[in-house]
Amino acid sequence: MNNDWMYITVHVDDIIVASTDIRLINRFEQEMNKLLVMKSLGDLQYYLGLQYEQEESGIFLVHQKYYIEKKLQEFNLSDSRPSKIPIDPEYVRNRKMQENSAMKNSEVYRKAIGSLLYLANNTRPDIAVGTSILARCVSDPKQSDWTEVKRMFHYLNYTKDKKLKLGNVQEQDSQQLIGYADADWGNNVIDRKSNSGYLLKYLGAPITWASRKQSLVSLSSTEAEYIALTECVQEALWVRRILDDFNQDIEQPIVIFEDNQSCVKMLQKDKTAVSQRTKHIATKYHFIRDLYQSQIVDVRYLPSEQMIADLLTKPLGAQKIVQLLKDILI
Repeated sequence: MNNDWMYITVHVDDIIVASTDIRLINRFEQEMNKLLVMKSLGDLQYYLGLQYEQEESGIFLVHQKYYIEKKLQEFNLSDSRPSKIPIDPEYVRNRKMQENSAMKNSEVYRKAIGSLLYLANNTRPDIAVGTSILARCVSDPKQSDWTEVKRMFHYLNYTKDKKLKLGNVQEQDSQQLIGYADADWGNNVIDRKSNSGYLLKYLGAPITWASRKQSLVSLSSTEAEYIALTECVQEALWVRRILDDFNQDIEQPIVIFEDNQSCVKMLQKDKTAVSQRTKHIATKYHFIRDLYQSQIVDVRYLPSEQMIADLLTKPLGAQKIVQLLKDILI
């Protein structure tokens, strides 16, 4: 049993135990029962609002169908008509142009956003950017904002059977940590700040993703992409430390895909790539160049039509969402 391991996660009074040897789990239960009353619920099926299934290949699937149905009932949307998109691609642009009345009950809006954030952060990257955009209106929600929140729940009702696939059989032998980074340049007509989006995969499994508004206004698409790339790399370094704690030997370098060729050139030793047009980019974002030149990170170009992180930068049409989600949700 010297080469075996066991990991224990604890949240208040809920515990998950994973091990390479069932005898270790049985011994753990025996020792714990000497200290307190503990009930074993068998194989992992439900934990903190997340439902788990396991394929014959050993790959886990995780989803929140029960949680979605519960929230649909809470907001009286169980019989809602289906929607193939989580948010209108023209919502942000139209919000500024049209007259908007304030919601009478903003507390309902805040509760709905809280529920959407829980879904977006755990199992539904496809609603992450829409939720991020709508969450910026919690202090003063308008009727048009609530319309888009309801659209989000219509979409979830339509796709509630979708499951996040935690792995890929074809990639189980690869210890590569892979990232996808993208940015939507200045499409917010209100403050012209760009959206960053990134997603990291390990063993073929999407393990973390984010969609957030950048803290400063970018003066070019290259700058916006560079900032998003830096945020992705920071997350990748943190994930690598976590994987080290789990004794996972990550292949070097970490591969990050980027769809802006000017951004990729900025990392290379070509002096012409760093010009007067890019000198203004904040120094803190240039640490990625050191990582690239030290071969800790390898940034590679990926065509925009294959960029998964595009899903996390702006609202997309139904066909594009289906295309980008094909190897993440089933």
